[in-house]
Amino acid sequence: MPGNCEELVKVIQDKRHAKDAYLTQRQIEVRHRIYTLLYDLPCFAPDYIYRRWWDVVILVLLLYMFICPTVVSALAVEPGPITITIDWVVTLVMFSDIAINLNTAVQEHDAFVLELRRNRIFKHYLIKGLMPVDIISAVPVGLIVYHITRNMTAYRVLVLLRCTKLAKFTFLFHLTNRGTMDPAFVQFYFWTVPLLKFAFKMLSIGHIMTMMRILISMTL
Repeated sequence: MPGNCEELVKVIQDKRHAKDAYLTQRQIEVRHRIYTLLYDLPCFAPDYIYRRWWDVVILVLLLYMFICPTVVSALAVEPGPITITIDWVVTLVMFSDIAINLNTAVQEHDAFVLELRRNRIFKHYLIKGLMPVDIISAVPVGLIVYHITRNMTAYRVLVLLRCTKLAKFTFLFHLTNRGTMDPAFVQFYFWTVPLLKFAFKMLSIGHIMTMMRILISMTL
């Protein structure tokens, strides 16, 4: 087995060197710089593969945080064990999103320079990244107030604070000029992202129309 592993490593290296043989020294240096800029950072790069798929998770969460609070508020649905558990899981994910944003490098003036200092990242997130919105939507105020007061009216109003997270919709999938250097990133941002956003908008419109029909039928 060790011999086979060594042979496999040698084959991979030979293929890599064979591929590099078709590149000029300048192209090899540029490729090395691309991977250094995208991956070799003390914090997450905005275009990092796992960072962009985290935005997909947040997009799905945005849909949940738009649909469920509006349904709960409009139909006066009391929180049960399952919904409470899901709500706390959502809260955990939302605070994880805040932590990830605080550890994601930000691109400011120079297209090829990312700000890696934590204090500057915090300032950028606070001023331009809607950090207050993330905090307000992450804290389950409605659920906490309901457990303390058992006031259903207050719960129906405060649960809508979750919907403030929708303000982050336009801030998702931020492609920097650094990401345009990698064709895989370009394909993701110019093909996958538009499809995801289109699906989100269609489902949101469908939800709004459904809620309008339900509310109209309740008033008749």
